[in-house]
Amino acid sequence: MFDLLDSEGYPTIEFLENIKNAKVNIIEIFSTIADAFHSSGYGKAKWSNNNKRLKLITGGWSGNEDIKSAMFENVFISICWCASVRGGVSIWDLREIREKEIKDLQNEYK
Repeated sequence: MFDLLDSEGYPTIEFLENIKNAKVNIIEIFSTIADAFHSSGYGKAKWSNNNKRLKLITGGWSGNEDIKSAMFENVFISICWCASVRGGVSIWDLREIREKEIKDLQNEYK
């Protein structure tokens, strides 16, 4: 395993690369991302709808913006994106329908 954040609280290169390159366990990665947002001391991660919707608020902090950018570089993660709002807010939908879309896409990439 690798560290999520470095000694200064920024996401490690290994964590960002893991986000960018993940092809399995996509839903679990969102939990790790939420933990990293909380651990940084900047921004917020809020779960709703029985942990099927995640709102990430970067707080304008570059470390959280790096995490969000890495998420958009991964097709399996970006399929869960719903909206972005001014102020560093992004909303991610993890309902079962998204899980099926992710699995279908994963099968295409095999």
